[in-house]
Amino acid sequence: MTALAALTPTFGLMLVALALTGLASISFSAGVNSTLQLSADADMRGRVMALYGIVFLGSTPIGAPIAGWVGGAIDPRAALALGAAAAMVTALVAWGAAHRGAPRDTPARTPARA
Repeated sequence: MTALAALTPTFGLMLVALALTGLASISFSAGVNSTLQLSADADMRGRVMALYGIVFLGSTPIGAPIAGWVGGAIDPRAALALGAAAAMVTALVAWGAAHRGAPRDTPARTPARA
């Protein structure tokens, strides 16, 4: 969605693309949050969520100045494209890590019951 916002030709279409990006972002973060809480053992849930908070919010002090500089030095659309590229690379790395060497017949771990 962010890549779509970077490529939109008009301001009105960009507003629609950014609204959809926000919707996708909120849905993703809520889904990850609930999945982590349901998957973690009850005695580890607080620690898991603390690490999630660090990972989720911890990249902002690094990425925001870079995106701001790219937006000011090049173009705001370039900053959106940079964010989209970073998200795609992260997704590919996470997908590769999740599928590396995992046996096909391994049963899924059932969520911990509180």
